[in-house]
Amino acid sequence: MPGYGFRHPESFLKAVEGYLKTRKSLKITFLLVDGKVGFQKWDEVALDMLEEFNIPYGLVMTKIDKAIPSQRLRNMLYLQQIRDKYTSVNCFSQPFMVSSITGEGIAYFQAYIAHITGNLLLEGSP
Repeated sequence: MPGYGFRHPESFLKAVEGYLKTRKSLKITFLLVDGKVGFQKWDEVALDMLEEFNIPYGLVMTKIDKAIPSQRLRNMLYLQQIRDKYTSVNCFSQPFMVSSITGEGIAYFQAYIAHITGNLLLEGSP
């Protein structure tokens, strides 16, 4: 859900909380982290909410085409530290890196979503 950061409306957190608590069909949610800016205070608020509500989630670094390679690496390593330090088994262990401009990482991310929603069966799966 975009918009939970710096300029979010006051009602946003309550609306998200209500949505996350009542969506029984929710299989997973994804926390999107800007690849150029990196993990921010509001990302931590969102992560804390997902952990508190025991909701499965994955971490996605977006806009990786906007970051220079060293910045992208630094932000990804920090994101992995956050994952290791603050997350439980609710977090998918591998952060995704994607760019909607270049398409980098999109196919892998789509395949993961298709698999967890039952639309892509792996070889040997029932």
